[in-house]
Amino acid sequence: MWCDGVAKEFLVPLENLLSEPRRNEPLSDALTRLARFFKVSTLVILRRLLDAEWLTRKGFTAAWVNEKERLKQFKHAGSGGNFYSVTLTRVGKRFASELVSSTLDGQTLYRDAFWMPGIKNTETLNKLGRETGIIK
Repeated sequence: MWCDGVAKEFLVPLENLLSEPRRNEPLSDALTRLARFFKVSTLVILRRLLDAEWLTRKGFTAAWVNEKERLKQFKHAGSGGNFYSVTLTRVGKRFASELVSSTLDGQTLYRDAFWMPGIKNTETLNKLGRETGIIK
């Protein structure tokens, strides 16, 4: 419980949350805005609004159920993210470009080129090279 309390206060400090209210703002708009501001999920914001006594337990429960239903739509909306875009964001386009280039030039072993960005085979490395523009 203590660790959860520290994590909650670290992610969404009540003092900062209490300074963010807007009059007559619908709860759904507030959830979206606060989740973006604090960079946490809307469910975390809901829980912190309960902690801050902005919501009653009954209001919290109803909002929680509604939000979970809303979020289910996104879970089934697509087939997932783009592996190459995520990898480029994670390791950086410049690093990925240099890695592919140095591997193709023979300066980096394929084994190391697979390990660094967390890929498994040559075809994936080649596709990463195409995404960076190194391979045409």
